[in-house]
Amino acid sequence: MANRTNGTGGAGAASREPPNVVHQNAIMAETIKKQQLNQKTYTNLADKPNRTVPAQFSQDENTDEFLKESLTKGKRVPKQKYNMPLTSSQEYGWDIADDDLQKPPEVLYRPKQSCELTRFMGEYWRQKEQEKLSGQQQVQQTAGKK
Repeated sequence: MANRTNGTGGAGAASREPPNVVHQNAIMAETIKKQQLNQKTYTNLADKPNRTVPAQFSQDENTDEFLKESLTKGKRVPKQKYNMPLTSSQEYGWDIADDDLQKPPEVLYRPKQSCELTRFMGEYWRQKEQEKLSGQQQVQQTAGKK
């Protein structure tokens, strides 16, 4: 064990022979030969499926309708595009009608109510604030005149 760690014995880095250039060249030639055997070149490249060239379409009414349909389909919400939800996140709320989302139910509607005492105290504090502000303005005016 000790001989391996200090590098004095065994098949360590010092006892390795330098790489043979002829063998390295033969290995490289064999690798290239195998790559060329398995290589396939594609000369017929198709256009991107999302790219449409106007020359490919004729002036049929069906083509115009198809193009309009495909352009408007991307702007629709998932519920209008598909019959069933595609993901588990879409399952939540899939069966809720659109009317339910528009207006809250009247049962839950409770307008803000206040009693007579609350309205009285609101007015009282509003008047107190007005008096405080007007008092500060008077002090500033008198200080400005001096």
